[in-house]
This record gives sequence, structure tokens and C-alpha cells, in this order.
Amino acid sequence: MGTEIAGALPGGSARQTFDKGSGECGAHSRLLAAFCRAVGIPARMVTGGAYTTIMDGSFGQHGWNEVWMGEAGWVPVDCTFQESDYLDSGHIRFGLLTTFNPTELEILDYRLSGGGR
Repeated sequence: MGTEIAGALPGGSARQTFDKGSGECGAHSRLLAAFCRAVGIPARMVTGGAYTTIMDGSFGQHGWNEVWMGEAGWVPVDCTFQESDYLDSGHIRFGLLTTFNPTELEILDYRLSGGGR
């Protein structure tokens, strides 16, 4: 989907994004969730921050998805960045239905998925 739906502002609903063929990361995420749900796969939109190489490197608000994969649980995917079988370390999950618009960010602590540091 990341290659079929162009990046653009502003975003919109899943239907608007499909019809226009463009939208920002939130619009991509809403569309992916709608596609998954349409075929019976639970999916939700996650918000947080992500690093990108755009504009000489930046870190800003971003939206992606988590898709329910049975025994594997909620698996993160990012259709905007075309990360369907992994999520790179530049993603920081803040939660569901949250917003993020910092003027400055300092990471004070972190935890790897295995519980280590």
C-alpha cells in the first residue's frame, strides 16, 4: 500500500484516502486498518514518533498499525514506510489515540523488547 497511496497533507478518512490515492501517515494507517477489518483481521492505529531521513533527518509525529496475528499477538506494521514484516528502531510508540508534537525531545531511558537495556 505504501507504494500505491502517495504521501500528502492533509490526511483523511480511509475512504477519502482510497478515493484520492494520497494521504499522510494517519490516512495510510486508517486505510490499512479498514482493509484488515474488512477481511476479519483485527487492526488498530498506533501513534508515536518516528525518525525519517526526509529533510536531512528528522523525528516527528507518526502513525502506524498493529495487526492481530493470533498467537503472535499484536504485530506492528508501517505501511507508510513499507515495513510489513518488521518495524525499525526509529519508531517510538506512545499509545492509541494520542498526539505528539514536540519542540524538543530527549530520550532518558529505553527498554528493548526482550526486557534488557
